[in-house]
Amino acid sequence: MNRQVAPTLLVLSIVFLVFGTPSSALTQSIKNAVNANTIFRQFLFEAEDSRVVDPQAFATLRAGLESADDELRLIAIRAFGRLERSDSVRWLINSIADESAEIRAEVANALGQSVESISEPTGGERTELSVVATVHAALTSRLYKETDSKVRAVLAQTLGRLSFRNTQSLAAAEQPLSALLDMRDVESLHTLLGVVDGLESLTRQNVGRHSLMSETVEGLRNIVIGPMPVVENTQDQDTLARVRRLAMSALAINGTVDRTMVEIALSDIDPQVRRLAATALGTAGTLNDRAALIMAALNDSVAMVRYEALRAYGGRLQSNGCQPIIDTLNTDDGNMHLSLLALDLLANECPSDQSVDLILASVAGELTSNQTFFSWHRPAHALVSLASVAPDRAKNLLPQFSKHQIWQVRSYAARAAAILAASDWLLVLANDSHPNVRTLAVRGLAQFEGHTADEVYLEALESSDYQLILTAARALEGSPDRRVTQTLITTLARLTAENSDTSRDPRVAILERLHELGSRRNAGVLRPYLEDFDPRVSNLAAEVLTEWTNQLHEPASVQMRTSDTPLLEPTFRIQHARIEMRSGRVFHLTMHPREAPATVARFARLSREGYYDGLMFHRVVPNFVIQGGSPGANEFAGDAMYLRDEVGLRPHVRGAVGISTRGRDTGDAQIFINLVDNPRLDHHYTVFATVTSGMDVVDQIIEGDVMQRITISEQ
Repeated sequence: MNRQVAPTLLVLSIVFLVFGTPSSALTQSIKNAVNANTIFRQFLFEAEDSRVVDPQAFATLRAGLESADDELRLIAIRAFGRLERSDSVRWLINSIADESAEIRAEVANALGQSVESISEPTGGERTELSVVATVHAALTSRLYKETDSKVRAVLAQTLGRLSFRNTQSLAAAEQPLSALLDMRDVESLHTLLGVVDGLESLTRQNVGRHSLMSETVEGLRNIVIGPMPVVENTQDQDTLARVRRLAMSALAINGTVDRTMVEIALSDIDPQVRRLAATALGTAGTLNDRAALIMAALNDSVAMVRYEALRAYGGRLQSNGCQPIIDTLNTDDGNMHLSLLALDLLANECPSDQSVDLILASVAGELTSNQTFFSWHRPAHALVSLASVAPDRAKNLLPQFSKHQIWQVRSYAARAAAILAASDWLLVLANDSHPNVRTLAVRGLAQFEGHTADEVYLEALESSDYQLILTAARALEGSPDRRVTQTLITTLARLTAENSDTSRDPRVAILERLHELGSRRNAGVLRPYLEDFDPRVSNLAAEVLTEWTNQLHEPASVQMRTSDTPLLEPTFRIQHARIEMRSGRVFHLTMHPREAPATVARFARLSREGYYDGLMFHRVVPNFVIQGGSPGANEFAGDAMYLRDEVGLRPHVRGAVGISTRGRDTGDAQIFINLVDNPRLDHHYTVFATVTSGMDVVDQIIEGDVMQRITISEQ
């Protein structure tokens, strides 16, 4: 707890514990007291930050729900939803008819979030899981009564993302949404967006279990092919574009796109609609005139559309000839992503008369010993493709790539060596100076050498890099080497002593290997982990000990620890971030401190401390996300203390900035930026900022681009 507010919060906590949940009169008294709302708001925030592990925190949130102040109620509602516990439903459901439209919307979302981790039973029995049905009934009932367009949108969206498993329930969830698809007036745009969003979620979450009704398909199709209302202001135009994107996505997932729809969508004014149409060209089962449509999309004016068209060509037409791919490779339009995709596709089947091996060898030959950072990508990708097309040519180039000064080049050498089964070079790269190169080499050795390379894996366990340790622990599965168990025990103790939340994945991998290779005689060494700071580790230790000893062992720790809760007042003043790349290019973020205060506070603090300075975007997936901010330039190295999720209503649209996780409440300060709308990330990853200028800079970021500095500004 923060020292600056601790005395007042302590007094409030004593009042709650002695007198129970405050009466409405007491709530009103607190509201009218000087600074009481500010203090109580902080108290609510700390209760949420603790994930409500004690009665005091629970009483605090209950008091927030009963507050006369809209902001306090809203914070409490969000907190209950973010617990993702089904028992929160009973406290939330009565507020679904609140006088405030904003509150009603938050309640609908929180109800959906409360049942996020459970699903309806597949049979007819009534169990505690039937709370999903309770939420469904409440949302449906309110949808029919609600008059506010934005609230109806959230109700519809939430209905679509509930986890159903039986056909009747899925149909019951779809029907009220389908009935609203014919809205075309401007005033209903927000509702229509929520309806289509809900249908997209319902379709995506139930692939193979449920197909949309014919009337739903027709309604979505009419949205894609038009006509739609004419809107003047930019905000409504953006909303309408999102409606068309989600409709196109739902139909593609459902497998009900047709030629007319794709052709019209390829002419849409919105690039993302055209991108989705180009994607459908590659994924749709039967599609008339597919080749002609792909060729048309390859000439689109926007790179994201051409990228999907090129991918569709590779998946559907490449066996007929590779000239369009080669043409893309030779086109100098400044888009590195297209060039790299073309190189990757050339690893696949091409007619023998097109001398693809010579083209790839020529591009790979562009690598020089004094290569600048900005020019290694093409040769590296070419080498990996060449390994599939012309192994002998690729082997001749391995020495040059494996000894290059840029570690990313050596990592691609490891990828190529794995394709070539070149164990000699994999052994060399397994001793590389950079852990990420070693990781790729260890994976390759595990695939081709198995346990003859156990010595390499044991050496890798001595590394300080979490990803490398995890990879080595997995490679030792089934190892006959007697040294493995003790080395694993030693490594586990060393990582635990580092007291870092982000050590979870390698420590879990080590415990899994010990479970396999250890025995009862190792039980004494493992017992201290029953009290580990990470509940995932303590739970797994209990499982292993129970099996080893045939005696029940219970973990002592049950809740993930949290860092000190930041103060809300200074956090709310954080408004903008300026990210300068090493290239000199700049983009700007607008922060969302009221929706994700803990995340904004952590990002701002680390930025001011220089944590991100010199770190790179290590993961770049065109038409998806870019991810960066890892000291190790990989998924497993980040800020030592985990950050809890702050998921909410803000969607993962193009330009939204989120926090990368590897499970619930495991944010480690790595950020990602959505390059396109990614509805499948909604309600799973925190959105704490939005790119408000310089999105063209973000689009051009490639693997390894470095953040020079981040500057935070306040209101």
